[in-house]
Amino acid sequence: MTHNISFEKTAQYLVLFILLTIPVVFGAVHPIIKGSYTFLIIVGLGGWLIFSLPLNHYFISLSRTTYIIIGVLLCYSILLSIPIPLPILKLLSPVRAESVEMVNQLAGTNQFFGTISYNPTSNFLAAVFLFSLFLLFISLSYLLRHDKKYIHLIIGVIVLVGTCEAIYGLLQVMKPSIGKLWLPLTANGAHGTIIYKNQYASLLNMCWPISLGAALLEIKKIRYFYKHRSYIRSQPVRIIQTLSSSFSVRAILLLFSSTVIMLAVLFSYSRGGIISMVFIFVFLCILLPAKKNRKFSLFLIFLLTLFFISSQIGTDQIIQGFSQIESSVWGRLYKIKMSLPVLKDHALTGIGLDSYSSISDVYIKFSSGTLLYDRVHNEFLELFVELGIPAAFLLFGFLFYKIIVSGNSLFKKISLHKKGAQTPSFITMGAFGALLGFMLHGVVDFGWRLPANAVYLAALSALVSNTLQIKR
Repeated sequence: MTHNISFEKTAQYLVLFILLTIPVVFGAVHPIIKGSYTFLIIVGLGGWLIFSLPLNHYFISLSRTTYIIIGVLLCYSILLSIPIPLPILKLLSPVRAESVEMVNQLAGTNQFFGTISYNPTSNFLAAVFLFSLFLLFISLSYLLRHDKKYIHLIIGVIVLVGTCEAIYGLLQVMKPSIGKLWLPLTANGAHGTIIYKNQYASLLNMCWPISLGAALLEIKKIRYFYKHRSYIRSQPVRIIQTLSSSFSVRAILLLFSSTVIMLAVLFSYSRGGIISMVFIFVFLCILLPAKKNRKFSLFLIFLLTLFFISSQIGTDQIIQGFSQIESSVWGRLYKIKMSLPVLKDHALTGIGLDSYSSISDVYIKFSSGTLLYDRVHNEFLELFVELGIPAAFLLFGFLFYKIIVSGNSLFKKISLHKKGAQTPSFITMGAFGALLGFMLHGVVDFGWRLPANAVYLAALSALVSNTLQIKR
């Protein structure tokens, strides 16, 4: 029993270490760093799950159906990297089989086998990374359910990472020579330690809703504290005692963090990130279980503060970016249009995970002839291209079903609160809003591809699952 407790503590620290450090070196985008974290999750958390956790605990957070669906998707993605006989490849992916035959003709080789994926190595590594995210979700779900206080450490790490990344990004705006770690800035705006500003904005949009949710939770405690100090007749004394309470200090710090992180999203100049941030903010405004005048006042003050501070730094480039949004939209639509033939030619099986850059130059033609785009700038379409229509439908159908179930459970809790039941978790609302914003941002960018973002996505999913007590 003592060994199990010590192993559980080790697993807790390991999860905290991963969340704290994975964004530091460019969001773990380098294959060696990404592989190191994948190894750490599979060996560390996977080993703990296998050797310390009873079999029946695996079905606490996830249903058997969910395990089957995820297992099918993971096995399918790995199979895309396994060589199969050319006659079978012709049946499953005629265009891919034709490319293998052309290689045989040009190189004078005689390959009898070929992989469905155009880049089997990248596909296999991506599949293994997805498996590690699944292990992270299971581990964190168990740890959150088994130790109710552990959620505070997870929230603290997310807020700390978001705040540090935001401050670093804002310093880059005011003094671009700071650069990104040891690299110079190649574009204006806040980047933090992330190379691409869009991925940076995606990361921050998963941090500030948690900070804001935690702040609202502390404000609720302040109201309770203030209410139960009514025996003190002096109003000034009551106010001073309330403001000096630990709840007030934490609330102020969390609100400060939320403001700083949202400012960094604005000054990342990522239009998709800013639109997603506004969406999350409006969603939380609607969802907040409070009287309309109270939440309107609270968020109006918050918005005015955000606007005032941003105006002091300068909003010209933000406005200029949105004034040029039309050209950006047409550019993305062109890439989407030119990617549709890829989907048509590989509709059944796809081209393999992380394989788009291997064939994009064949399908996407530019007048200069020198540009190569390795992303569609639409995560949904890119996954359809990579996995094929059947597997992508299964994936997105599963994801949207879980979102609907979680949202329905959250709305029910809010509805019960209005009838006098317990207040729903503000952390749940923040995490759920962040997940929706993350999905929305994927329509126009590729923030999902950053390993740090994927890890934080798994962590937020575990937070929502735990706080709603949903068997997913």
